[in-house]
Amino acid sequence: MKKVVIFGGVSLLLCLGLITFCEAKLKEEMSSQREEAVVLTGVVDRIEDEKTAVILIEDMKIQLEVPVSEFAIDFVPNLWLDVVLINDDIDGITVNHERTHAEHENMRKLFERLKKRIKKIQSKD
Repeated sequence: MKKVVIFGGVSLLLCLGLITFCEAKLKEEMSSQREEAVVLTGVVDRIEDEKTAVILIEDMKIQLEVPVSEFAIDFVPNLWLDVVLINDDIDGITVNHERTHAEHENMRKLFERLKKRIKKIQSKD
């Protein structure tokens, strides 16, 4: 009777181990197939032929060419965007208003500094 109980207990432990192993492998396989979303920040560099927006992604040093008709955005140069990529495909694009405003403000300040320098140089002449 002891041998039957021990054999049954060992068999049960082996089955539980096999189930745990299979469950781990299944979770690993499912997670590798899951779509990973990546959000990148980029700026519209230019519009080509009024059909394609060229977006520069500064972190990755790449450019994306996006048909303007596929998105409900008024693409204009220097517009900052958040681009959602899923498995290297563009899933969505939204305007990053905060970054656009901040970058425009930085450019305005730089132009003001440049104007002051020009006036200073002209006044010396």
